[in-house]
Amino acid sequence: MMQGDVRVSVKIPARMTINNSAAILAAVEAGAGIGLMPEFTAKAALAENRVQAVLPEWLFCEPYVGSAYAVYVPGRHLPLKVRALIDHLVEASALG
Repeated sequence: MMQGDVRVSVKIPARMTINNSAAILAAVEAGAGIGLMPEFTAKAALAENRVQAVLPEWLFCEPYVGSAYAVYVPGRHLPLKVRALIDHLVEASALG
């Protein structure tokens, strides 16, 4: 996180792990605690005062990231275009 020239690293143990920003928002609105999500996900809830921004003066140094999964039926007849996409995703994730 950054605020001006100040940069800090914060690691907080989570009691709940959710990999969907809409589900994170729903959990926060239900009172589960604090959640990290993209601003576009929380925009309406913030405007309607259903949630409140915490540490709004701080910026996150890393972009909002998550995992992507390629879900397919394994087998001998995997279409080549599916295999090519999976190979590309694996290679791209290793690079970056």
